[in-house]
Amino acid sequence: MVKAWREYNQQLAESHYLVLHNGLSLQQTGLRRKSFFRDNNLEEAEGAQQHNLHSPCIALSGLRGKLIGQDPAFRKSIKTAVYFLSSVRETYADLEEALELTGGVMMDFLSRYQEDFLTSGTCGPFKDFDIGKAVWDQVGPLLNNFHGWKVELEFVVSASDLTFNPQKWR
Repeated sequence: MVKAWREYNQQLAESHYLVLHNGLSLQQTGLRRKSFFRDNNLEEAEGAQQHNLHSPCIALSGLRGKLIGQDPAFRKSIKTAVYFLSSVRETYADLEEALELTGGVMMDFLSRYQEDFLTSGTCGPFKDFDIGKAVWDQVGPLLNNFHGWKVELEFVVSASDLTFNPQKWR
């Protein structure tokens, strides 16, 4: 799930008309934009700030989970967050503009998640996803004065791997 979730969001970042991760930078010929960061890898984002960090950008947080339900019908709740960030120059008007921009990108991603769920149904990568549980908060400043939104998402998946297997123990 971890790799599939990262790859899916990276593909969305590469195809969204405002994010365009890995697109050529207009500022420096031949330099690829960095606008997607995996598992909340802020070191990668901080390094990209020097030359090719593109705004708006997307950053994934790590995953966190817990067991829900009762034994023997446990399920796993897996939560993650997606950050939608943009650089803010100096003024409050710049902050408002960044929040409008990143809020629009966030809603584009949420609508794409929902469309992909409706298209692939209970057999696709979103079979355990409930967009109705999405929650978002304003965030910033992060990195070098980046502001935007953090969307928290939840997947509820089978906990069949919780079944004890004595063959795995000496």
